[in-house]
Amino acid sequence: MKEVGSPGLLFEKLGLNYIGPVNGHDFNSLFAALRQARNLKGPSLVHVKTIKGRGYAFAEKNKLDLGQICFMGDDVNDLGALQLAGFSAAPANAHESVKRIAKLITTRSGGNGAVRELLDVILAKKASGKK
Repeated sequence: MKEVGSPGLLFEKLGLNYIGPVNGHDFNSLFAALRQARNLKGPSLVHVKTIKGRGYAFAEKNKLDLGQICFMGDDVNDLGALQLAGFSAAPANAHESVKRIAKLITTRSGGNGAVRELLDVILAKKASGKK
C-alpha cells in the first residue's frame, strides 16, 4: 500500500498510471519504463529525472568544441546552455527569454514535433554543405 504523499499517489487518484522516478541518463531503465507505460491500460505518466548540464561534462571530456554543439531549450533554466551552444533552438511554446536568444524558433511546440523540426533543419543544412 502506498503512503500518503508518495510521488504517484496524486496521479493515480487522477486515473493515470504512474511510473517513476526513472533515471533519464540510464537509457535501459528509461526504455524499460516507456515499454511498461505502453503496455498498461489507460494513460500513463513516466516521471523522468535528469541532471541539467550533464552534456557539458561530456563535451569537455571528449574535447568537443562548444561551437559544434546544438542545444534546444524551452525555459529559463536552459538559458546558460543556450548561450554556450554554437547553435541554439527553442520550440514555439518556449519562454520569451529563451526565444530572444535562440537562433532558431521552431513552428511546432515541445512534445508536438519541435525536435523533429530541428533535426530536419540540421539535416537539410548538412545536405547542402552549410554549417
